[in-house]
Amino acid sequence: MKNSHAFIITLLLMSIFSFSVKAGEIITISTGEWTPYISQKLKHDGVVTHIVSDAFASQGIEVKYKFLPWIRAMREAKTGNVAASIIWSKSEERQQNFYYSEPVMPKKVVYFHLKSYDFDWKILADLEGITIGGTRGYWYAELYQPLIEAGKITIEWVKSDEANLKKLQRGRIKVVPIDIGAGYAMIQKEFPPLQQKLFTHHPKLVNEPNYNHLIMPKSLTDSPRLMKAFNKGLKQLKESGQFEQYYENSQKGDYNLPAL
Repeated sequence: MKNSHAFIITLLLMSIFSFSVKAGEIITISTGEWTPYISQKLKHDGVVTHIVSDAFASQGIEVKYKFLPWIRAMREAKTGNVAASIIWSKSEERQQNFYYSEPVMPKKVVYFHLKSYDFDWKILADLEGITIGGTRGYWYAELYQPLIEAGKITIEWVKSDEANLKKLQRGRIKVVPIDIGAGYAMIQKEFPPLQQKLFTHHPKLVNEPNYNHLIMPKSLTDSPRLMKAFNKGLKQLKESGQFEQYYENSQKGDYNLPAL
């Protein structure tokens, strides 16, 4: 009888322990600094991380973020050192290695240029003869590749959007594709007020429609389960109106408060 009671108690303890581990599941997501959307200096680490964290939290999963340079953030995800990475657009190469979530945010990439440069474009062929700034590891490398191979456009690659904006200001390149919100946030951060007034952007989106996603490595067996949980939580945020409210708050500057 005693052995029977001990066995039952053991089963109950195992059940409680198993539930607590599942309920307290913690995953690590790699990302980079991308003001005004993602930054350790912002409230909730920014609007994108707020959405991602809340989507997972609704499914009983806690998120820890690992901030890295963007190329390393991708490498950490590809090698399976982290459970996921944010925030990425789709490309043929990436889709070979990653599962993609439902859209987390729209991608609104435009060409920034100086106001002194009379720039207009409708199709990619209009960029022929223009020196373009490019950031290594970004999605548009595939977009430009056929024109690069044909010798019709010139792209000078650097490691960051900030470096491209500085080259743009000095006249070393003519245009650079950057997300519109991130671009102006960088300009405000990197340049004094008088120089900020030198920049503008072309209203036409570089590639539309396009979206950014959370990605998970196909090399990890847990990725399908976690992706299903995230998509479920993200759907709930969208249906409740919280998703849209977070972005509205971001546009009002609510996330620009210092991180707690």
